Amino acid sequence: MSKVPKSVEEKGSRVVSDNAGYIACMTIIKARLFTIQKILNNEIFYPYEMLRVESIYFQFRMMIELLYLSSIVSRKKKLSVIWPRSEKEYQPSEIRKFLKGELDDYFPYPFIHKDKTDGVKNLEFFDRPISEADTYEFFNRCHQYLHEPNPYKKDWSKRDSECAQLINEAVDKVHMFWRLLQNHYRVTELDDGEKVGIICSMGNEEKAVVVVANVIPDK
Repeated sequence: MSKVPKSVEEKGSRVVSDNAGYIACMTIIKARLFTIQKILNNEIFYPYEMLRVESIYFQFRMMIELLYLSSIVSRKKKLSVIWPRSEKEYQPSEIRKFLKGELDDYFPYPFIHKDKTDGVKNLEFFDRPISEADTYEFFNRCHQYLHEPNPYKKDWSKRDSECAQLINEAVDKVHMFWRLLQNHYRVTELDDGEKVGIICSMGNEEKAVVVVANVIPDK
């Protein structure tokens, strides 16, 4: 096993990400994705189909809030100094407003592991299955399925008629988010602004531990 160069070790101590916080975010996101899958598979009982839909979209909404929060956590040691609300902000709209034109840079880059001929694993990046803009648009649509308790606004028969379409969309979205996040790279930086990275692997199974490491060039 090769020894980590001193220059890389020194840089590693200057990364502005909160890796423990990032693991916490991704562990909860993963739990919500698996919960959605269980609901879709009818492993959790609901007396009405619309209640099943509401539960699914509630999980999506909470998951996306954590996804945006993880954008802050990936550079928390820097952002907490220039944006005090980073310690408690979870609203995607406010996080987007703060990040502005850098949204794409803060969003995950998905990859798959590829074995090279010498047995070393290589990372092969691919296009995001769901963009940052599409994620935010979907987050806002989730709200409408959670705030319709008044039967005079929309009765049960109307709500039930929407269920098949909403379930189909949920199936597509859970696959997109899992493909985006199962193995992904996140841009972070050093305390002097040099760009480095975070690599995160969720594992293949529900009980697999989420693993996070820094990617720092020896240059």
